[in-house]
Amino acid sequence: MSFKISWLAIVCAVVASSFGAQAQNGGVVTVSGRPAPGATVTWTSDGATQSVSTDESGRFVLNPAPASPVQVDVRLFGFQSKRVTMDPASNTAPLAVALELSTIRPVTTTAKTNGRG
Repeated sequence: MSFKISWLAIVCAVVASSFGAQAQNGGVVTVSGRPAPGATVTWTSDGATQSVSTDESGRFVLNPAPASPVQVDVRLFGFQSKRVTMDPASNTAPLAVALELSTIRPVTTTAKTNGRG
């Protein structure tokens, strides 16, 4: 009986560790430190492009996590897009991204009449 329990414990440990390696957590905030809900986080791994949105706390999960280094693009309306490199082999900490507000450029228009005014 103890052999079966030990074997089961080993199998559970292996399965649990493999599930933990399949996801990468992260968060998106503004430069002032406030969460950025609704940001789109996009990455391409093994030829497949995937996207997730941040939750109300600015958190996201890349699942499955890429096995090799990838470029992660983060976009949110009103903020400058940001691209960061994520290397799962060298960094197991959550991926943190800070977005800056977009600059607004004034638009000037001119109208001309056709002289029939």
